Amino acid sequence: MTNLKSGFLAGFIATVVLSVLMVIKGMMGGMPELDVAAMLAGMIGAPVIVGWIVHFLIGTVAWGGGFAVLYDYVPGSSAVQKGIVFGIADCVKRGAIMDHR
Repeated sequence: MTNLKSGFLAGFIATVVLSVLMVIKGMMGGMPELDVAAMLAGMIGAPVIVGWIVHFLIGTVAWGGGFAVLYDYVPGSSAVQKGIVFGIADCVKRGAIMDHR
């Protein structure tokens, strides 16, 4: 899938799903200190809405584009399987980074 448009769409959909889960987690009181939008906004000194916009840009452009570029190298026989593998690899990578700070 070197089609960036499809990659961006996949990244946007994945970001929507992740964002809904983050909002639900926040409403349940689970790890409120892990508010990605607020963290991004704080890093650039902007309101939280800007943090959400940056969050969606990163998810759509960076991760969606990355998925499109790496698509042929990600294991799986369908786009959904490849997306799941890509997402799990990202999760493992982020977990390893968070464990070593």
